[in-house]
Amino acid sequence: MSDKKQLAPYLHAIASAKDKFNSINTHKLVNYDKEAMFAMQIVQNNDYLMKIANENPQSLRDAVINVSSIGLSLNPAEKLAYIVPRKGKACLDVSYIGFIKLATDTGSIMWARAELVYENDEFIYRGATEKPEFSSPNPFNRGALKGVYCVAKTKEGDYLSGIMSIDECYAIRDRSEAYKAFINKGYQCSWTTDEGEMVKKTIIKREAKTWPKTEKSDRFDNAIEIANEHEGIDFSRQINPEPIDTQKVELAYVKAIEIVDIDDYQIGAPMAQELFKSLTQDEQCALNSRLGNYKPDKRKYSTLFREYLEYVPDPDLIEHQA
Repeated sequence: MSDKKQLAPYLHAIASAKDKFNSINTHKLVNYDKEAMFAMQIVQNNDYLMKIANENPQSLRDAVINVSSIGLSLNPAEKLAYIVPRKGKACLDVSYIGFIKLATDTGSIMWARAELVYENDEFIYRGATEKPEFSSPNPFNRGALKGVYCVAKTKEGDYLSGIMSIDECYAIRDRSEAYKAFINKGYQCSWTTDEGEMVKKTIIKREAKTWPKTEKSDRFDNAIEIANEHEGIDFSRQINPEPIDTQKVELAYVKAIEIVDIDDYQIGAPMAQELFKSLTQDEQCALNSRLGNYKPDKRKYSTLFREYLEYVPDPDLIEHQA
């Protein structure tokens, strides 16, 4: 009998992932030998995960291969990705920090952050294309958790923001297979051990749909697909979403282009501001994404349109015109 066949099933699964891991590791962002060591340590430190990995070694093999697919390390010091037990499988899990790293690595955004908001915090949300105002005057007495916000900055300097109430987050939590297993069988999951991290990941995954796409976005999309599959959550469905009228967004896009082409803030700004106010929050996000193309020899239409939205007329000029 060969040495390989004498290995425990979980060790054999990790070893058998090597060829496939290396064949799809074209980006060279991770190294099989290092990730195999991390995977082995993760399994050995969790008796329940080891039991599942030995009973279902194919799932552990798939999880290790998925590490190569998305290019995020299992290194525990980086807190980017983990292997966790779910529904009798060993699954790759991506943290909210990992999702942000994927988005910045692929050039979708310059940076992003998610913050929990408590009842004693000071928070002002200024819309989907503005940076929120946030402070925590009583950091050691913040009260009950009320929600979460996410803000990202694009290469063009635009801000993309979103908010979710804690009830919205809990509604998504309640749909996850991991949390159902906790309710029905008492199995611990990330929602019970690291609720804050999961709340942040929930909004990151939702708001990422509004971030610009690049030619490298397939890594991010892969990670979202893997996470949603194993968590048993369909993030294409939102809780009480505002309906998006696609025809309305398309007409707004055409109008926004016309406004920017006016090249006169005095005329265009009021038109842009009125147009934007006529859209729901999700429609505003959709419009901003639709405006992602460049004006010939200039910046992106999304940036130019934002400048019309932010324009404040000069009072002296208004008085003079009057």
